[in-house]
Amino acid sequence: MPAEPPIKRTVAFFDGQNLFYAAKYAFGYAWPNYDPLKLAQSVC
Repeated sequence: MPAEPPIKRTVAFFDGQNLFYAAKYAFGYAWPNYDPLKLAQSVC
């Protein structure tokens, strides 16, 4: 079994249009106001 790497990495993909329309529907936003980097860091 290989050893666990000391630095773990990930890649996050966002569908900006889907994210915008979901936020628009959920919260009533009229313009995209999200930060993909902060969202990825929060999820990870």
